[in-house]
Amino acid sequence: MNNVKCDDTDNCTACYDGYYPGSDKDCTSKCLPGCKTCTSGTTCTSCKEGYYNADGQNNCNCTENCNCENNQCVSCKDGYYDTSNSCNSVCLDNCVNCTSNTDCGLCKDGYYKGYQKDNINFPLLNDCTYKCRDNCVRCSSYDSCSVCKTVFYGPKCEKNCSTGCLSNTCDTLTGKCDCSPNYAGVRCDKCKTGKYGNMCDQQCPAGCKGGVCKTYSGDCTDGCTLATIVGDKCDVCSTGWYGQNCSISCSVGCIKRQCEKSNGKCSNGCLDNFAGGQCNRCITGNYGYFCNSHCPVNCDKSGCLKDSGNCIYCNDNFAGGKCEKCAVGYYGSRCSERCPSNCLNSVCDRDTGTCSDGCVDNYSGDRCCINNSNCITCLSDTRCVQCTSGYFNDQCDKQCPKNCLKSCHIVTGLCDSCKGNFYGDSCNFSCAPTCNVQTTACGSICQQTDGKCLYGCVDGFHGLQCSEICSAYCNDTLCNQITGKCTKGCKIRVNNDLICPLDSGKIFC
Repeated sequence: MNNVKCDDTDNCTACYDGYYPGSDKDCTSKCLPGCKTCTSGTTCTSCKEGYYNADGQNNCNCTENCNCENNQCVSCKDGYYDTSNSCNSVCLDNCVNCTSNTDCGLCKDGYYKGYQKDNINFPLLNDCTYKCRDNCVRCSSYDSCSVCKTVFYGPKCEKNCSTGCLSNTCDTLTGKCDCSPNYAGVRCDKCKTGKYGNMCDQQCPAGCKGGVCKTYSGDCTDGCTLATIVGDKCDVCSTGWYGQNCSISCSVGCIKRQCEKSNGKCSNGCLDNFAGGQCNRCITGNYGYFCNSHCPVNCDKSGCLKDSGNCIYCNDNFAGGKCEKCAVGYYGSRCSERCPSNCLNSVCDRDTGTCSDGCVDNYSGDRCCINNSNCITCLSDTRCVQCTSGYFNDQCDKQCPKNCLKSCHIVTGLCDSCKGNFYGDSCNFSCAPTCNVQTTACGSICQQTDGKCLYGCVDGFHGLQCSEICSAYCNDTLCNQITGKCTKGCKIRVNNDLICPLDSGKIFC
């Protein structure tokens, strides 16, 4: 037989589809109509295409178009109708399910049943013939959409979802949605704080107060952060300011105090005495806030610092911030003369050339001109004009006479004054012992130039230096110091001898 697979004893080992071995094991018994394979007349092991088991039964009685209960087709699956015919009738193309070929229970997306365009003057059809609006995915009538196509919402899907809606989708009724980055608001139709533009992808100008600006224009909503910033977008500096935040002052050298925001260059050029792109430098030779002061005369090439006026470099032999001093080792009005070679540290007074820090070892004088310690004031770098007390000549290497009171003449060595009771150019003469002594006076008893006794002579002597003896015939041997005349007259008799008559008129006796 052609429906069996038998062994050598004619016992069937397997049956073709639709048969089972049966009691005779000859595979002549048929399975249930819906079975593909079975083990008995009531138990299917697999179903033919279009059939399936229902309610735990293994009889393959239900077709694929039916919803079965207790092996009965109780309802049709979507797209089919007529349970009595195992739901073999197909609904119209636009129906999800139907009860007949003219009455749809539910329409497929994009179609509805009712009046065309909700106009009662058109035929009423329940077969899902009419299309929903173009933007509508699912509707119950032409004007009542329940699901809109992507990017639309509203009863008629007539409104666009905001461009800020994540994945371009929003709630069909309200338009609410989850927001893409940079967007905010219930419908994501606003930019986040600090953003603006059609796609909210532009940063609000940095100068906007609170970082807030208008969504489409980018104009600052609440004004600018600083008084130095102006403009609708707070991107312009007020006059006199520049920089990203308009916080840097334009140079006072800019004409009308106007400069470019990005780099501070003066828009209209520089005022007089100013130079540079930002007019923040003075012209060569000038300095000061308004560049109207002249650099010190000794600055090299007249160059000096704008703020302080200090020279950048000094002319030869000049030093100091403003080159007002001579360089070490120089002096004079033009600092062109060298300091004396023996000045300590090579430093000397700019005006006089005298050594300011003293002399190197064993040199003396205000210009350190002499190689000893006896000079006070130098005549030149090698000659002295004033020696210390007790020395003279231009090298101050000769000693003054020993009785000089202080010093002596630098050239001649003659004493300027003598010690007490000495006189003469070299103070080498003593005052006469016959000079009278004035006990209330201080100093010498004779005049230092010629030895003249200053307080007169002791009794019995006369003359400038009291070196002459009064006449023995003068009464009391007293006579005038200058003239030698007897001050008390002459004696008439000596030892009863007549010396001169009283009327003789002799005054020297």
